[in-house]
Amino acid sequence: MNSSRSPQSLEIVCHYRTLAQQFLELTQTRAISLSDIEPWRKGRERYWCWCIEIDDALVFERIERHQRRLADQVVADYHRQPHLTLAVCGFWQGAPTLDLNNDDFFEHDLQDQLSRLAQLPQSPLTLTVLGANSFASAPFLEIVDQSPQQRLHQLRECLLPRERDFRTIEYCPHITLGLFHRSLSISQLHFLLTDPRDREPLSFEVSALSLMSYDSADLKGPLRLERRVSLVS
Repeated sequence: MNSSRSPQSLEIVCHYRTLAQQFLELTQTRAISLSDIEPWRKGRERYWCWCIEIDDALVFERIERHQRRLADQVVADYHRQPHLTLAVCGFWQGAPTLDLNNDDFFEHDLQDQLSRLAQLPQSPLTLTVLGANSFASAPFLEIVDQSPQQRLHQLRECLLPRERDFRTIEYCPHITLGLFHRSLSISQLHFLLTDPRDREPLSFEVSALSLMSYDSADLKGPLRLERRVSLVS
């Protein structure tokens, strides 16, 4: 890894270490729970988010190696394409409703995002994929942006100004590898996430952002492309 990291990338790396320590302090993983979906979605159908699609062959190979290694621990019918979520938008409503929620997403919100994106300098960004880590409910690959310009941070701030971020959890760029299908012993699982061959940094270039959505009733279902915005002129 480059020793001259920016403050933002150092903060992310430290957060990954904290997550790893928190994971190791758990007794068991948390299985996916369908009972939590309806109170969250409230009948709303599609959840939208800005993503970076993963189309690099070497990164794909790393993802697939980990998924094969974890096949017995994660749900078998996980169909979500490999991606990095850059900013969540919320539930698409199209037009304002009488019963507003802070995670509703409207046409004027989308147009505001597109307008801010259009004002940014046009240039690709390079991201670096590291090794595996895990939340309580899902294993993932770590991602950092080591560029001095911190384009990932700039794009996120453009799409999601702090005063409009309805989520309270700290942002952690990652590629989800699946969802745990049952409670698993951390001591038994940890060795599956620590293969030293897959900690070698892999860099890949990003030339577009993808606005994606998914069926909020199916947390394992595929993403649907709604719009793609080029980062290069």
